[in-house]
Amino acid sequence: VPGTGNAWRPALSPDGKYLVYVRRDGEERSLRMRQLGTERDVELLAPEPGLGIEAATVTPDGSFVDVVRGRGNEKTLWRMPFLGGSPKRLIDGVSSPVGWSADGRRLAFVRADVDGSSALVVADADGANERILVARALPAQFLSFGSRGTPSAQGAGMHPAWSPDGKVIAVIGFATVDKVLTRQVIFVDAATGAERSIPIRDGGSADGAEWLDSGHLVLSHIGRNDAVSQLWLLSYPAGTWSRLTNDLSNYASFGVSADRQSLAVARWDYQVGISVLEGGSLEPSDLVPAGPFVGEDLAWAGDTLLYAVLSPANNLPAIWALRRGESSPEELIGNAYSPAATPDGQTIVFSRVQDDRRGIWRADRDGRGARRRRPSSPKR
Repeated sequence: VPGTGNAWRPALSPDGKYLVYVRRDGEERSLRMRQLGTERDVELLAPEPGLGIEAATVTPDGSFVDVVRGRGNEKTLWRMPFLGGSPKRLIDGVSSPVGWSADGRRLAFVRADVDGSSALVVADADGANERILVARALPAQFLSFGSRGTPSAQGAGMHPAWSPDGKVIAVIGFATVDKVLTRQVIFVDAATGAERSIPIRDGGSADGAEWLDSGHLVLSHIGRNDAVSQLWLLSYPAGTWSRLTNDLSNYASFGVSADRQSLAVARWDYQVGISVLEGGSLEPSDLVPAGPFVGEDLAWAGDTLLYAVLSPANNLPAIWALRRGESSPEELIGNAYSPAATPDGQTIVFSRVQDDRRGIWRADRDGRGARRRRPSSPKR
C-alpha cells in the first residue's frame, strides 16, 4: 500500500487482486482490505481497546480471512467472511500467522507456551484435528510473535510456508549447534515431522518466507554485518543463497498469490537526522539531513562529528565525518559502525564484522591504520 506508512504484515488473495493488511495507528490496529490498482480501503475489523490484531491470511478458496488477535500472549485465530462480517472463534493458542496447504485442506501455525517451548501444529481446514508435527524446547524454538532477535522492527511475521506439493513446511527457528544458538530455515516433512535445517547465511536472521516453486524460497534476511533486511532467494534442498534486492529499504512479511506470480511484502525505510543546539538557542538547526543511519551512535573526535550510515556504493555500514563549520561530510571508514573516540580525538574506535567475526577496531583520526583490538590477557 504505497505511501501509507502504517501498513503491516500483508496477505494476498489467491487471485492476487486483493490485499489484506494490518493498519497501525499509534497503539490501535485495524484490519483493512484494498483492491489492487485502487486507492480505497475497506475496514474489515475496527480497532478494539486492548485487543491487538497481529496478522491475517486469506483462505485458499478466497472466501474467508483468518485473523490472529488477542491480548498479551493469549492469541486466538478467528475466521470471518472475505468481504467482512462477524468473525468466528476458531483456534486458541496461535502464535504466528496461519499458513495453508495449496489444496486448502490443511493449515499450519506455531504455538508458543509461556515456558518458551514452541511447536509446529497442523489442523484441518475447519481447525479440527490438531496435531503437533514437531516441538522444540528452549533454547531451541520456532519463530513466533513473541520471539526475540527478529531482523526488523516489524517483528516475527512469518507464517509456516507449505511447499507447492504440500509435502514440506518451511519455518524459521533457532537451535543450538556446537554450543552456539543458530538461526535456521527448518524444513519439516508434513507427514512424518522429520526435520532438515539450513543455517541462515552469515549468521543472520530471517523473518518472512514464501515458496516461489518447489525448489526455491524467497526470504527477508539480514546478515550480521548488514544494516537493512533484504530479499534473498534460497534453493531447496541445495541450500544456496542468492540476493534479490540491493537497496536501502527493509523488507519483511510476505503474502503470495495462488499461482505464485504475485508477491506482497512489507517495506519500510529507517531514516535519522542530526540536529544541534548551539549558543543557548532552543531552536535546533539541522546538521546532517535525514538518511539511512546505522544505529544512533554519535561521537565527537575533537571538532569532527562521527556517525554511521549505509554507504551508497555497497550498502554496507560506513562511518562518516563532518568537521565543525563545514557542510559536506566525507566517508571516513568503510565496513564500520558504532563510532567512538578518545578524549583527544586522535583515535577512533568502532565495530566491524570481518571473517565472520564481530570485533572492536581502532583507527587514526583520519580513518587510516585500522586494526583490530586484541583482547587483553587476564591477569594472574
